[in-house]
Amino acid sequence: LEEALHNLKSGLKLEMPDSKWDYLENKQKVFEQAAINPEIVKEFDQTVHCWSAQIQSLLQEHETANRGTTSDEGPRSELEYWRMRSQKFCTVIDQLKCKQCKVVLGVLREAKHTHE
Repeated sequence: LEEALHNLKSGLKLEMPDSKWDYLENKQKVFEQAAINPEIVKEFDQTVHCWSAQIQSLLQEHETANRGTTSDEGPRSELEYWRMRSQKFCTVIDQLKCKQCKVVLGVLREAKHTHE
């Protein structure tokens, strides 16, 4: 449990939109109404671009991570490395399931449909 808490603290924390949009509910009608507000759509679009950059950085992290390439490193260190990476990805997935993320994605999905 301690290790999981440490990973949450050291893991990726997705940027959320301004709290002034917290009143938006996770409902289709709300998405439709919010999708016609250019201010909301613009901020949510910027938020998703930020998420994309954050996740891209996490994906590229392995290229810069010091995995300890000394000859005495074995399968255990490799397993530990991938376990830690898996936990970071699970943290991102869990964040994407929260209400705020669902609202952001729902509004942008609706905005896309209204502009097609």
